[in-house]
Amino acid sequence: MSFRSFVFPLALGCATFCATQSLAITYDCKLKDGSDGGAVPPQIILALDEEHGAASAYDAYINHLHKNPIPVTYKREGENRHRFDWTLENIKFGNRSYIITYSARVNPKSLTITLNGRLHGFDNQIRGYGKCEVAKT
Repeated sequence: MSFRSFVFPLALGCATFCATQSLAITYDCKLKDGSDGGAVPPQIILALDEEHGAASAYDAYINHLHKNPIPVTYKREGENRHRFDWTLENIKFGNRSYIITYSARVNPKSLTITLNGRLHGFDNQIRGYGKCEVAKT
């Protein structure tokens, strides 16, 4: 399966979720891995209803674990930054299970994103950066 054939259903799923949740804005972000830690998805969709403080995230890892967007913690950090936080648990690799905590910051004016993550129990630095578009739903 190509990434493109994966992304269309991903975006469609998020658009459906966002519409049912009446979320006000959806960011479709393309990321580059800025570290050797891995676990940076090539694309992430973040949806936000700032009025109600509700937000969701969807990427390839979330799709693998949950098959749908997940609710995330949202916090406004100043005038030009939205912060989204979430944790993915029960990530299977071999016979072990792992936990990764993510934090994404989106600048709504420049439409840039930075992603940081922590693989619990390891020193890996998970860092990504990229550009976002406001998705049309």
